[in-house]
Amino acid sequence: MGLTPHQVLAVCGATVGLAFAFQWLFGVLRLASLSRFLPISVTHGFAAGVGMSMVIGQVRGGFGSGGWAWDGRVLAHAAAAVAVVLIARLVQWRWRQLPGLLPAVVLVAAVIGLFGMGGSFAPAVGTEPFAWPTLPDWVGVSWSEVIRRQGMHLVSLAFLMAVVNSLEILVFNQELDLEHGLRGDANRLLRHESLLGAVCGLFGFIPASTSASRSRIALAQAGPVASVGPNHAAIMLLVAVTGHWWLHWVPMACLAGGLLLAGITQVPRLLWSRAYARAASATWMQSWLVAMVFTVEGGAGALVAGLVVATFVLLHASASNVLRRTLLDGQARSRRLRRTASEAWLAPRMQRLAIIELQGVMSFGVAAHMAEQVRQLLLPKHDRVILDASRVAAWDATALVQLRALARDLAQRRVQLVACAMDGRSAAMAASTVIVFADLDRALQWAEDAMLEERSPGERPAYPEHDLLGEVGEGLGAQDRADLEAQLALRTVESGVQVFAAGEHHTEMLIVQSGHVTLSTAWPPSAGLRLATVGRGMAFGEMAFLTGEPRSACAGAEGGPVELACLPRSAFDAWAQQHPAAALTLMGNLAHIGTRRLGATTRQLRAVLE
Repeated sequence: MGLTPHQVLAVCGATVGLAFAFQWLFGVLRLASLSRFLPISVTHGFAAGVGMSMVIGQVRGGFGSGGWAWDGRVLAHAAAAVAVVLIARLVQWRWRQLPGLLPAVVLVAAVIGLFGMGGSFAPAVGTEPFAWPTLPDWVGVSWSEVIRRQGMHLVSLAFLMAVVNSLEILVFNQELDLEHGLRGDANRLLRHESLLGAVCGLFGFIPASTSASRSRIALAQAGPVASVGPNHAAIMLLVAVTGHWWLHWVPMACLAGGLLLAGITQVPRLLWSRAYARAASATWMQSWLVAMVFTVEGGAGALVAGLVVATFVLLHASASNVLRRTLLDGQARSRRLRRTASEAWLAPRMQRLAIIELQGVMSFGVAAHMAEQVRQLLLPKHDRVILDASRVAAWDATALVQLRALARDLAQRRVQLVACAMDGRSAAMAASTVIVFADLDRALQWAEDAMLEERSPGERPAYPEHDLLGEVGEGLGAQDRADLEAQLALRTVESGVQVFAAGEHHTEMLIVQSGHVTLSTAWPPSAGLRLATVGRGMAFGEMAFLTGEPRSACAGAEGGPVELACLPRSAFDAWAQQHPAAALTLMGNLAHIGTRRLGATTRQLRAVLE
């Protein structure tokens, strides 16, 4: 476009200023908070990539000689650069608080000057061009023409620079937090360093990065202090302002050695550790993968590679732990209480039911892995599977497609798939193919009821048609039963109506004649914890009946009206005086019922603890 160097510098400064404006906006929108979700393989790889790019850049440039060639000039530059690195390391090891790089550069430059070797080394900069820092020409630029011809390119470049530079700063800030305990506000750091970078751009100082991401070498020498970043930035500005007085005396090889040292220090120490490579080989290889991409493709490529690695790390971690627990031998039971004969028939057949508890975020790759694991876990004896999704945070659309496909595959093997505890939206989308229940207890009750329906007529227990006493009257003689049934009072409870509340002083025992009664810690059951469900022929309220203590739980009709038979304690006592032997039989039945229910409670408690 025919611009002078001063005008080109102005265009570069404007682009840098726009980049730092984007970076400032990132801080205002608090996007830096997202950096905590980056896995350590990405942050370490990004840092190592910056360092390796610095090292390879010096090697490619012949260690400051201007280009690579197998001649004495390049070898001399390489020797001087390596000498700077070794001396700086030695000073840092021997005198921890001294800035090792500065003495190393001074010493090597002095040796080169004293022995008259200056002609073999390229100077850092010529004296004439560097008489004073070049200032941008903001007035002479045709900004409308620049915007028309290069505007989109420069805006894209500025945005890319803002993203990469922000990520470098956030990675370094994360290392300060994790490795040195220097916790700071990353969003505030982005805003403050953006202002500093924008000011530098206005004066023609084009920072390779802001102070934080270039301060590892200073941090390694000065120790974990919060002032390292600003101090390092001040030193860089001081060099830029005063360099025209002394920089031309410094051989370029010395500066190349400083950049080599900075690049080596930029690589996190863990990535040089053999022990870490053996103990966490996957993370170590992922870090170097991101670093190599950064070295070859630059920050943009590393950013993409880092996002890909972060995605696969997340998916792999989620997939490897997606099955929290598997119960393949009928260990879990519902809170539905059943009579002895039904319970005895059902117990050995529960091994046909597989319960698989899921966890995490169910995304496309995770769901596919889950489905494959479920297929492999199922045994020929299983004909029903319950997927417990109570610990699944979210389902995406692809995961639901995988779930429906799993249901179809299992159906071809004559295996029914049931899901429970899914969120409302996911449950609605899955319900077209998969049976969905609100919680695991209802799913278990469905499986038990379905198995009981499979009984042949000869396997079904035969109870009297008008069996008012139900399970508590088993073993009673006809006359004893008739006299006790005369003491019962029938009562109908509409659906959703409470039978009794926790804390009430009632001593009557109740026997379900039809429908189902739910026992819970509060009423309605949705307001508390569902403890048990009792059906026809089952008694409840027996604890207050036996001890006279207040009710320990709430009870009510759920899912339809309930007909109850009530036996007051006073009526029982009068009957027991006339039928003492039968009273002992009834008390034995209550003891047996209590033992079975205590066993069921123990199983539920164990399931919760596990």
